Formats: sequence, C-alpha cells, structure tokens
Amino acid sequence: MHRGRPGDVAVIGGGLAGGLVALEIAERGLAVVLVSAGSLGLPTALGPAIPLGSATSWSYAGVLGPDLGAWGQLQERHGDLGLRRRRLYRHGQAWLDPSRLLPGAPQAFGQVDLNRFYQALPLALDRLGVRQLQAQVAQPPRRMGGLWQLELQGQADGPPSLQVGQVVLAAGAGCRALWPGLGESLRSSWAGILHLEAWPDPKRYPSRWLRRARGGGVVLPQAMVRPALEQRAGSLAQEEWVVDPGLACLGDGLLVGQISLVRPGLELGAPPDRAVMESRLRQGLGHFDPVLAELPARYRQVPVSFCLDGKALAGPVAGAPGLWALAGFRGAFGEVPRAAQALADQITSSLASPREPPGPFVG
Repeated sequence: MHRGRPGDVAVIGGGLAGGLVALEIAERGLAVVLVSAGSLGLPTALGPAIPLGSATSWSYAGVLGPDLGAWGQLQERHGDLGLRRRRLYRHGQAWLDPSRLLPGAPQAFGQVDLNRFYQALPLALDRLGVRQLQAQVAQPPRRMGGLWQLELQGQADGPPSLQVGQVVLAAGAGCRALWPGLGESLRSSWAGILHLEAWPDPKRYPSRWLRRARGGGVVLPQAMVRPALEQRAGSLAQEEWVVDPGLACLGDGLLVGQISLVRPGLELGAPPDRAVMESRLRQGLGHFDPVLAELPARYRQVPVSFCLDGKALAGPVAGAPGLWALAGFRGAFGEVPRAAQALADQITSSLASPREPPGPFVG
C-alpha cells in the first residue's frame, strides 16, 4: 500500500478533465498520482473526441470557440498540446432540410489535435512528477483515518491500494459508480460517431462538406440538438436518441456525425446495440448529405457525462472532506481548462503547506 499524506492527490480518470486537472494540481506543488483504466496518453475509445458543444461552447472533436486564451496559456507552460487554427463552417438549424443549408462565410476557430494532445499529455505529466498508473479503481473510495483509500485492479505491478489526502473524480460517465451519492443533475449517455482513419476518394465520395473538412475546415450545425435532449433527461419516460451532423479532422482521418442516446434515470445501463445505433446515425447523416451516410467508416461509441442544467460538477463533494468532482461538461474543450484551474486552486487553498512547484517547461 502507498501510504499517503494530506497533500497527496489522486486523480481518477485519464481523459481530458483528469489530465488537465492533474497538470494544474502538480503545477501548484502537490504530489499527484493519475489513475486511468485506459492506456495513458491515448483516448479511451474516443471519449474526449465525442462530446458536442452548444452553439456557444464548441467541443466536437476538440473544436474550440474564438476564445483560445486558456489553451494558449497551457501551451506556453507545457509546449505544443495540439492547438491548431481551423475554419468553421456552420449549416442551418433545420438540418433535415438540405434546401435550407446555410454554409455562410467561414469563421476562424481552433481545434485541439487529439492525436497530438494524447502524445504530449503523458510527457507533460512526467515533467511535473505526476505518477501515472494504468489501473481501475475497484470500488468507491473509503475514508480511513483522515485519508482516502483506493483499491486498485489491473496493475501489472505496484501496490494494490493507495492512500491519499485528496481524490478528484474525473472519470466522466464512470463518476457515479465511484461515488453513488453525486447529485442527480449528473447524468450519462451513449455517444457514437463514424471514424475514418484515412480520407475517402473524393471522386467516389463527392461532397462539398468533405472538401471543406479536407481543406482544414470544421463543419458543425448552427445549433446542436443534443443539448436540448440532455435538458429533458430528467423527465424522460423512455430512452431517446438524436443525431447531430458534423465533420472534423482527427489526425490523417475524419470524424463524422454523432448520435446521442439518453435513458431515464441515473444509471448508464448496458451499451446499446452497435448495429442499430450505426444504422440510425447513417440514416440521420443521409438526410443531411447522402454521401456521408455511405462513407466506409468504423462506428465507435463511448459513454459520456453531462448535467441537466448544463453546469458541470467542478468542486468539492458534499459531506466528503477531501473528495472533489470534475465531470459533466457540455462543451468540454472550451470549459475544462478554466474549470481545472479553478478546482486546483480550491484544492491547494484547502491545504496548509504544499511543496514548492517544479520549474517551468522549457521546450
């Protein structure tokens, strides 16, 4: 067992939220261990690539709004994390009616190259002395003698448990299993997307939207339909699904569209049938652009978290001293950097005397 101290922090979840908050906490001089069930430095399935943002909080495939300040500051401190300028094309709200598509003039936005981000993240964590463990937290953390104890499974080597003073739940849709008492606003859904690992032949798949994406653009709806479904999640009597059409680069390939399945209640439930979900997604894309529905893409789906009111959990967990939550973001890439900074400040201020922080990144 690793015997911890009040200033030791365990972050559970190696995705966008967990990775960035671990960086922020370590920069403030605290000892941090990042526990992730997936391979650190790689997205678990496409977790951080999946969530779509609202009209003012873009998040699809790492797309950011025009305010890129937080990501610029991150790159000043940690080197190239994948921030790239993109041109954003938005189509009309009535996406089921192709005659009303309104491409308009492209706008300057940004995108975090996910492949680059997940290559750079483990190196940035290592420079700050963050311990990175590939393991699963087997049960909810337990408070023992003023410290939190985590029982671990799946480690190739290392201790079967950890004791730390502070725990951050940043495991997205897995947070409720780690702490069932989280507020009822936190919900989870299943999100699916089509992933092309290489660009399709433009002669075989002629599409103006594919041309714009291939030229470095991102195509998104004028307004997403997923947020409205999430807001109604508390009153659903049966599961519902919606499709948001979009296109964005992922390395040398492409992400196309998203289908979101929301169920009643607090539990995530079993994964939906992949063939059924893929068929629904392709059908929805076909109303937008028939070419997109026929692309030779692989269907991928993951669970994601959201909050009914659109306000993410980012702070202490009531009745559990030293336990913190960072989950439920609607526009993750636009919201997480500043939320991670604020949470790291809260954790640091709750402790008496953190260690001196490491020196700045030199690239």
